[in-house]
Amino acid sequence: MKIKELEKQIEEILSEIETDNKELDNVPPRFRKVVEDELKSKQDKVSELHSRIDDLIQIGIVDRLQEPLNSFQEMVNSFINDYSFEYPQDKEMFINQIYFEENDDELLVNIKPKENATNHTNIYNKTLLKVIIDNNKIIHKPKSTDTFIEAIKELSLEKIKKLNLVFLGVPLIADFKHERYQQKQLSEKTFILTQISKEKKKEILEFIAKKFNQRIEVEFVK
Repeated sequence: MKIKELEKQIEEILSEIETDNKELDNVPPRFRKVVEDELKSKQDKVSELHSRIDDLIQIGIVDRLQEPLNSFQEMVNSFINDYSFEYPQDKEMFINQIYFEENDDELLVNIKPKENATNHTNIYNKTLLKVIIDNNKIIHKPKSTDTFIEAIKELSLEKIKKLNLVFLGVPLIADFKHERYQQKQLSEKTFILTQISKEKKKEILEFIAKKFNQRIEVEFVK
């Protein structure tokens, strides 16, 4: 049924309700309950018809918006594929962290905010990193940094180094000692950047595992 037909039905029922309300005072007491029940039934019918109209409008909106949505999706994908991100991992981080929000007649693009200081402390600083690789290799050291390093080694230092991951302007796996940022030296020319938050360590490990098509579970435990 079309929207105009439903609107016509609503108009007719509302007219009946108006008439019934005007005549309600003249109804004998013994029939008043019957008339009131009929009025309630008509009011419920009007609500039902309004809901059906809303559903039809929503379906129409979805149908009409599909074409611009498809065009927008193509634009976004084209931008992501064509944009020259500074570091290889930035593309995936960008995809995972952007979100859209409404601002009057505009659509704003933002980066998901970090946890506030209180939540960050509750979730991360009072817990330790635990990593499970391929469902059987469990890495859970007394220090999250040690867990992170062992997970990096398990995932393959050589393969990860070829990803050229950079944080704070420093390679995740470098062949030199940086003067400013903390690193863990594994050999004469192998240094792993460790001055990274627990949250970021988790993101990095999940990112690397995804690149290598390896199953990984990274969680925070007490």
